[in-house]
Amino acid sequence: MDTTPNDAPAGEGEPLPIVGDAGREACAPSGEPPESPTERGGPPGSPAPTSTAPLSAPELPTERRGSPGEEAWTCPSCGASVASPFCSGCGERRFHPDDLRFRHLLEQLLESLVHFDGRLFRTMRVLFSQPGRLTTDFLRGCRRPYVAPFHAFLVANLVFFFVQIFSGLSLFSGVRLSEHLDHEVYSGFAQRMVAHRLVTTDTTLSQYTPVFNRAESLYAKTLILVMLPLFAVGAGLVFFDRRRPAVAHLVYAIHYYAFLLLALSLVFPVLGGLLVGLSRLGLPINGKVLDWIALAIEGALCVVYLARSAASVYQTGPLRSWLSAIVLTLATLRILYGYRLVLFLVTFWTT
Repeated sequence: MDTTPNDAPAGEGEPLPIVGDAGREACAPSGEPPESPTERGGPPGSPAPTSTAPLSAPELPTERRGSPGEEAWTCPSCGASVASPFCSGCGERRFHPDDLRFRHLLEQLLESLVHFDGRLFRTMRVLFSQPGRLTTDFLRGCRRPYVAPFHAFLVANLVFFFVQIFSGLSLFSGVRLSEHLDHEVYSGFAQRMVAHRLVTTDTTLSQYTPVFNRAESLYAKTLILVMLPLFAVGAGLVFFDRRRPAVAHLVYAIHYYAFLLLALSLVFPVLGGLLVGLSRLGLPINGKVLDWIALAIEGALCVVYLARSAASVYQTGPLRSWLSAIVLTLATLRILYGYRLVLFLVTFWTT
């Protein structure tokens, strides 16, 4: 008589959740490995042995349980009485007089910097090597290996504007009042507004220009945030059939602009060096020409990143990924002009 059961135990034949290659390096599924038959104390295929030892009442945890000889102390944060190095109620560490020494503060600073830098470097590496992975990991709950999306964006923003100052290019920074008046799509509108301001305040253009430029350079670093929700709306429209929550589109936009700012931070020093080198050779090039070159490089970077990341985040095929990337790249360029217009208006109304 065959004693082999025909039906598999419940749950054995059910498919396991699939974790793509993008999630195996830093966000592999956690959990203990299954207990082998050898560890159970029997040959393969044998049932787990049953214990004949008398059952005892389960040991209840006590609040004052700790290492032998540990003195009880009162947690200054929650008031619990504990005898372990850390409070079981809130996690507060037991105070020691050495904590007030300068050396201890330096150790804490070093530990926090190393921990943050490790996550930051991992975030930037994944941002460049695997477009879209940061967004997919964030959406499925894998967040501890990386810095938060806004932290990555703020770091990229600071690096970009620091590099842009020394390169002399002005893709996202203040474009100066003269460029607003002469080289933008809305220049006619800007000229009328500035002319009216000069008449009403009895000010000359030479007096108003430095005031405007100083204020604009400050607003430029903050108003770049305006581009994030605008791009998120565009991504939501392009991928409307994927039924992603609004936060997914916003996180996707944050990672996208973090990549774009860091990539341009690598390109701008090269273009700035080219500008200096040609000037020394007696072949000066207008900075506006380099801005257009930077804009073309930005477009190429956008298409490549968006095509690869869309396939990961929105699960699109190759054709749709590239077509969507082109559409969103054009949207990025239009958003850039909108950003410059908003920057002009905010600076104009506050100066």
